[in-house]
Amino acid sequence: MIINTKSEDKMPRKKITKNFMHALRLAVNKAGSQVEFERLSGVSQKNLSKYLSGKADFITDGICEKLLPFLAESLSKEELTQFSTQFTVHQPSNIQQNNYATLLNDPEIPDEFKRSIKYFSKLTSHEQRSIAKKIMNEALLKMIDET
Repeated sequence: MIINTKSEDKMPRKKITKNFMHALRLAVNKAGSQVEFERLSGVSQKNLSKYLSGKADFITDGICEKLLPFLAESLSKEELTQFSTQFTVHQPSNIQQNNYATLLNDPEIPDEFKRSIKYFSKLTSHEQRSIAKKIMNEALLKMIDET
């Protein structure tokens, strides 16, 4: 179980459990390396190393949100349900404008996704967060239903 804590001088955070660490390890292994997982998730390799080595006991909600899509398939139904009910977007989209061009020029990305990316890039950060939250919640509920 992931426990929420909040200190007045710190951002909301969660306790890193063995299951969380195991799910993170599986996701990093699937990506091939911490450096590649950093590229995919937007979480620094330095932080990933701290979490995987057990040097950090807590993780901020913002970083949890970045990791959740990669960890969801390895978390228990209970943890996934807890995560999905507590999931909120605190920060603007992590995809920066210069990365949109990279995505749009990638020949492996289908045209229908490129149209969505173009549309998404023109939205305000508030609209982007709202859409991202809906997509994440739908995906997590679908994963829960499939388990």
